[in-house]
Amino acid sequence: AVDCADTIAAANALLAKVVYHLILLDIRLPDGNGLELCSKLRETSTTPIIFLTANDTEEQMITGFQHGCDDYLAKPFSIALLYQRILAVLLRKAVCDGIQTAGTADSQPRTSANS
Repeated sequence: AVDCADTIAAANALLAKVVYHLILLDIRLPDGNGLELCSKLRETSTTPIIFLTANDTEEQMITGFQHGCDDYLAKPFSIALLYQRILAVLLRKAVCDGIQTAGTADSQPRTSANS
């Protein structure tokens, strides 16, 4: 499912109820700054965050990464490029989650009795 929030207040209300696999976030929002929301989310969440924003200078992009985003895409962009960035971020998340759980009893390969 996909949810859309056009303000930080609406985003916070959704984030209090739902765990997301990915967050697409703009920096300029009517009631605040997406950078601050990203920083707040990073305190408790490893959910991938991609900024989609008109802020396109190198300095602005670096600031986005410093606030905890996983990727940064400046407008305008194609849907094909966004799709590839989403796939890449989700793949990295899956790999990292796999590494973090390696070594636990639940993550050990199962062998058959005939092995």
